[in-house]
Amino acid sequence: MKSHAAAYEMDSALGKGRHLGPYEKGMFECMLEYYREKGTEIQLFLCPLVPSLWDRMQKDGGEFIVYDIESYVEDISERYGIERTGSFNPYEAGFQDKDFYDARHVRHEVMEKYFDFKL
Repeated sequence: MKSHAAAYEMDSALGKGRHLGPYEKGMFECMLEYYREKGTEIQLFLCPLVPSLWDRMQKDGGEFIVYDIESYVEDISERYGIERTGSFNPYEAGFQDKDFYDARHVRHEVMEKYFDFKL
């Protein structure tokens, strides 16, 4: 897993140096409002990164858009009263490298170990 994380193109995939702008936030909130008006139940989920990749991001010390996204999702959750589950930070839920198929994909069989999804 460490080799997957070491080779992962994190600058473009994780938005190094990029930030959420008002346009992106506005579009997302329009979508939320549309679905809420339709009576759709909405839950927000942030899927954690593999610990090796998270560690690499921390070591890099750069700004990544995933940090903006996590803060924004927390804000949206509070303002709209929408349930939020997960975090990009794998250590918050106790994930290990072995819980992932590769640098970004959590093994299906371990998801319910960490998260209680409501259907």
